[in-house]
Amino acid sequence: MPNGSLILDVLQSVPILGYLSFTVFFFVSLFPRNMLGPELAAIFAIFTSQAWNMAFSFYESLRTIPADLDEACRSFRSSACQRFWRLEVPFAMPGLIWNMMMSMSGGSVGAQSKIHAGLVQHLPNVSINRMGGFIETLASPTYGGHAELAKVAEPLALKINDLFPVAAALHILEFAELKDGSIKLTAAGRVFAQSGTEDRKRLFKEHLLRFVPLAAHIRPVLDEREDHRAPRARFEFELQDHLSRSDAEKTLRTAISWGRYAELFTYDDRTWTFGLDHAG
Repeated sequence: MPNGSLILDVLQSVPILGYLSFTVFFFVSLFPRNMLGPELAAIFAIFTSQAWNMAFSFYESLRTIPADLDEACRSFRSSACQRFWRLEVPFAMPGLIWNMMMSMSGGSVGAQSKIHAGLVQHLPNVSINRMGGFIETLASPTYGGHAELAKVAEPLALKINDLFPVAAALHILEFAELKDGSIKLTAAGRVFAQSGTEDRKRLFKEHLLRFVPLAAHIRPVLDEREDHRAPRARFEFELQDHLSRSDAEKTLRTAISWGRYAELFTYDDRTWTFGLDHAG
């Protein structure tokens, strides 16, 4: 008789090998000739897989119930139903809630960085200073470039919910890898931590052009124009073809902040105009 872990290993392959092929066809057929179909199918696949991750968490919690709690439950002659609700569920709940938070956040980052191609990529509103501080903290001897998000939140004086956007931004820019509630600096992230101001800007610019399609789209538009200028509305309306008005505004605001820092382009807040004045 195979053990529970082996059964779960087999069952978790069912969504990928079985009905997901049907759901992909369903979503694509529901929105023909529209990117919304593949995006919804990918989101469904990612978050279905995350549900299995939480199932494993619950199973592992049941396996590690302390012997004294198990013995106490038996001494009260609890029925199977009473044991489940009074012992197993309460004991598994902390790990389940934590894993749920990590899994859903990981799924969200995966959806943003892998599903939303081109200009549809959501950009978290995170400042350069906050990203730099996070990288420096993670690169310190205390963490050695790798840590669980919950453990690195306190030194940064951030709540865990405020830490996710920073981690997601570093993940998008390929300065760190975010997986299962842990974050690890990439080689580029370690170089960034050890570099001076100008070298950081240069490295950030390279990653901005490589991994943020919106930034890579804005720069050539400005290069091609005779006066090297373009109104904000030019890109905002383009984003609104795929994102809500609010998300389009937030994403463009982040792109402006990051692009200014990298000296990829300039932006005039008074005229709402992009330009190449003093840009590298």
